[in-house]
Amino acid sequence: MSGQKVIVDDRIPRYKEQRRQKANRQFILLAILFFMVILVIIYMQSPLSRLGEIVIEHNRLADRERLLNQAGLTEGMSYFDFRIGEVEEKLEVLPEIKKATVKREFPNRLYIAVEEHDVVAFWSENGELFPVLSNGHILDKTWEGERVTNPILTDWPHQEGLVELSRELTKLSPVVTGQISEIVLTPTLSDPYRLTLYMVDGFEVRTSIRRFSEQMGWYPHIREELEESAQHEGIIYLLDGTWAERPVGEVTDETEEQTEGVEDEEEHRH
Repeated sequence: MSGQKVIVDDRIPRYKEQRRQKANRQFILLAILFFMVILVIIYMQSPLSRLGEIVIEHNRLADRERLLNQAGLTEGMSYFDFRIGEVEEKLEVLPEIKKATVKREFPNRLYIAVEEHDVVAFWSENGELFPVLSNGHILDKTWEGERVTNPILTDWPHQEGLVELSRELTKLSPVVTGQISEIVLTPTLSDPYRLTLYMVDGFEVRTSIRRFSEQMGWYPHIREELEESAQHEGIIYLLDGTWAERPVGEVTDETEEQTEGVEDEEEHRH
């Protein structure tokens, strides 16, 4: 019995030490939590809890004020009065915004990066040009850029087919797109989406919105063949079939009527 008592007595100091260490750890944890709460309270009461700087990048079409108004953000508002996901969703409602990424950067900075839809053409109206986006939307502000490198849509009585054409233009190589000066909607009875294209190099192209990118992909090859045969201008038909005619000035109304008849017959067969 005396041996067991000695063993128990030896363990008592170790138990006390373990309890003391455990109490110390709990005290330290509580102290850390207390100071963290104090720091949070100080932060929330300080100017650092207000949105101090909003950085916006990669916006060319949508200006800063338009983006901030759409997102409901102002410098000086509470840093925690908004949700990141909601701000991104609001920005992506704008027709020119394809994707928005919003991040908080401590202590009070907000970073916004936007990806905009590409400008694929320009809508001509009353002597002014309006950007046409890859989603088919026409911006309601005139183009203020120094250069116009995309096709100009002239004499369009309506916007029907514009969304499809915009998507087709995104599929074209820059080489072909850079050769297109103007695109005019010239519907026929058999094809309400018939187009007439005036090219930079002097040729005129008749094609359709349907299969536009596929048909226009042949243009560089056909133009090269025509130039090799000393024909530097004229009308190129890129429809169900492909052929070229004499220069525009030499094409008579009778030739146009015959061409329409051939096209209608081919479409009827298909």
